[in-house]
Amino acid sequence: MNKEPRWHFFIKVLTIYIIVVSNLFFGFPVDYLIQSWNESKIVDNLYWALKDPKTDRERGIVPKVVKEIFAANVAIDNNINTTDTSNNSTSPDVVFTSVSNGYAFYRDSAGDCRYSKTIDGGDTWGAGVRVDSVNTSDCLAVAVWYDQWTPGDTTGTYIHIATIDSGVDDTYYTRLDTSNDSLSTTVLGTTQSGTLAAGTNLVSITKGTNGYLYMTTNDASDSWIVRCTGSCTTASNWAEITSPYTLTNDWPLLMPLASGNIMVIRMELAGNDYDYNIWNGSVWSGWTTIGTTAGENTTYDGHFGATLDKTTNNIYLAYVTDNSTLGTNDDIRTAVYSSGSWTLKTDVLTNDTKGITNAKISFDQNTGNIYVIYSARTTVGTSSTANIYWKKSTDGMASWGSENQLNDDPDNIYGGGNTNIMSDSRIYATWKRVSLDDLYGDTIVNFSATVSCNTDISSTNFNSLTIDSISTASSNAVTTSSCTYSGGCTLYVKDSGDTTSPGLYKSASPTDLILSSTATLIAGTEGYGIQASVSGGSGSALTVSATYDKSSNNVGGLSLTNATLANSTGSYTDRAVTVVHKAAVSYLTTAGSYSDTITYSCVGN
Repeated sequence: MNKEPRWHFFIKVLTIYIIVVSNLFFGFPVDYLIQSWNESKIVDNLYWALKDPKTDRERGIVPKVVKEIFAANVAIDNNINTTDTSNNSTSPDVVFTSVSNGYAFYRDSAGDCRYSKTIDGGDTWGAGVRVDSVNTSDCLAVAVWYDQWTPGDTTGTYIHIATIDSGVDDTYYTRLDTSNDSLSTTVLGTTQSGTLAAGTNLVSITKGTNGYLYMTTNDASDSWIVRCTGSCTTASNWAEITSPYTLTNDWPLLMPLASGNIMVIRMELAGNDYDYNIWNGSVWSGWTTIGTTAGENTTYDGHFGATLDKTTNNIYLAYVTDNSTLGTNDDIRTAVYSSGSWTLKTDVLTNDTKGITNAKISFDQNTGNIYVIYSARTTVGTSSTANIYWKKSTDGMASWGSENQLNDDPDNIYGGGNTNIMSDSRIYATWKRVSLDDLYGDTIVNFSATVSCNTDISSTNFNSLTIDSISTASSNAVTTSSCTYSGGCTLYVKDSGDTTSPGLYKSASPTDLILSSTATLIAGTEGYGIQASVSGGSGSALTVSATYDKSSNNVGGLSLTNATLANSTGSYTDRAVTVVHKAAVSYLTTAGSYSDTITYSCVGN
């Protein structure tokens, strides 16, 4: 269009509208409405559910709203293997890929290793699916590792599954793709010469930061670690590495370290101590003691567990000691591996009079809180009096909160508190109730990652602009944001312009647009854009996009669609993003009132 020369004019208002995006867990608004609608019925439903002797609360006949209030335990599978020690494990056998979707792995009544899936956060579980396609009746134990438990992996969808058998006494590998729940064909991870039995031998699996997979089993006849460096669904890509073990039925656990290194932690039964050894890709460092014990309980094998902080590579360990005779001086001790060495931390329990039978540990990726889950008999000499308990530490295991009971009914419990070792959405525990031969489970904590962003102004203005200067809006837009997503959050900026192009728009006739683009503003030349910077807060760094990381008279151009303003790779609290708006006009700019709408929003990665 033709523009009349104007040496002095007025641009009225640059309007900024704010959208706050909080990524709450799916179903929150619906759940809230359901709660409101059913509020008047809760008392009646609860009364009749508990009064009616035919109502079996554990089988799910209780009305759903009552069940949710009481967080009732759920039967995942009601016919698991009668060899109770099949559920003993050092490695995790639960995975939650989101607040809703979870997988529980176990040995069923026929001797198959299976998984069951939930899509509603553990309220209900699907029928068991066999994961080991080779060992259809003699799969002895199962252990799993989820891609995104390995530091550096934020997008992997595989659950890596290790199983052992009693037919040829070896270790097998299967892969479950959680994006479509497809299972690979089970392959043999090299031929060994052990003599394996349910409960006697445990299996562990992990994935290194270089993508290599490792599986291990200890046996008095043959103890081994096998590694895969290629496509692990091809049997020939598995090979045994140098074994660090003596020939014993010790309890092993594999964990990833930085630089592709692998740590194996074991409970050495002969020495009554917890040791570790590090593989650097070619040699072992040698066994070093983490902590000693007066003796282990050999009925409830594998009573320790480990987790890690993906941002620091710190490994956290919880282990039961002094429980060879239950209920005399039982302890749950903790330790952290950081900067190349282990440091003992505060006991979860010391000289407890309950008979402690298992302990596992999990890490909250949002806050860094640590949960220890454990099983213990309240009457030491009576196996049917066991419960599942948990405690939380908010200070890196320097102290522990109060004891909480998870299960509804005491029983003889095996696999007490097997859990997913980390999550940013849900920590969940499973256990076997011997009286029912059922696998039970329940949520320890359900936390949905959130992101918030709030801008401190609703509008700003440039007042009167002249061609002989570059103007800065009278007020900056300061957006304060917090993020609990383990993968970080992204702040976006979007411009309205004239709906066709971004910029300051004069809608009154004759219309005009001061186009926004990435440029160095010059007095007398039309231009418009923003600069951004971050200050304050804590946690992961919130980094301004190179487009808007400008100073002086350099500006980043706006877009009609979302453009990244700033991004983080981890969670953070109260980071402030300050946006400065700058504009310049020329003698051809039409006089009048100009405006623009800028939208700031934020989402979790």
